[in-house]
Amino acid sequence: MELITSDQFEWDLEKNEINKEKHKIAFEDAIELFDAPFLRFRSDRSGEIRWVALGKARGRVIAVIHTEREGRIRIISARMARTKEREIYQQRIGDTS
Repeated sequence: MELITSDQFEWDLEKNEINKEKHKIAFEDAIELFDAPFLRFRSDRSGEIRWVALGKARGRVIAVIHTEREGRIRIISARMARTKEREIYQQRIGDTS
């Protein structure tokens, strides 16, 4: 397992490749979401505290599933936001583009 890290973010290189094939979103593009207003809600799994962040990256509303480890955001998955998630994002953030 190869881990990509920065001051703020980290992810598993193999998971990133799988995510690009499955969801057509690279983690290095998905982190753009954190540069603008975004929504976040908790979505724990297997005893681990996880978060779903809804926001825009590359002009699309996406969902980034992540956890926090040692002061960094660890990206688990990134996908297009579901219809209901997009509606919530647009209602709360006010972005209709």
